[in-house]
Amino acid sequence: MQSALLWLQLLASAVLILGSARYLTRSSDVIARRTGLGHTFVGMVLLATATSLPELGTGISAIGLQDSPDLAAGAAFGSNLVNIFIIGIADLTWRNGPLLSHVPRASLIIAGVGAGAILIASAATFFHNASARWPAGT
Repeated sequence: MQSALLWLQLLASAVLILGSARYLTRSSDVIARRTGLGHTFVGMVLLATATSLPELGTGISAIGLQDSPDLAAGAAFGSNLVNIFIIGIADLTWRNGPLLSHVPRASLIIAGVGAGAILIASAATFFHNASARWPAGT
């Protein structure tokens, strides 16, 4: 019964997050138009921050409450993989040519910086785990 309740809580949280997504993107669009800050900036700062709050919450809970930093890292990297998967599905269903050819250059530069940060974090994780297996004194 405990396991079923946890799955139900996870499903309810996912539905709440998905339901809020439409309102959040519309609000970000209105903010970008009314303030003149630009869609790229508002998307990068406001929308990205708001959509990253669930990962922040799970990371803090995983480390602070469960003492499981591996769970926090898995949630962060898993979120990135799901986002890349969503871009891939959107590209397959987009009928006006490649999806990324319609994205402004500023967004592509930001995406490149993000991909570089993910690469550095992945490499650091790999080398940290690999070095833990090396014998002492080598």
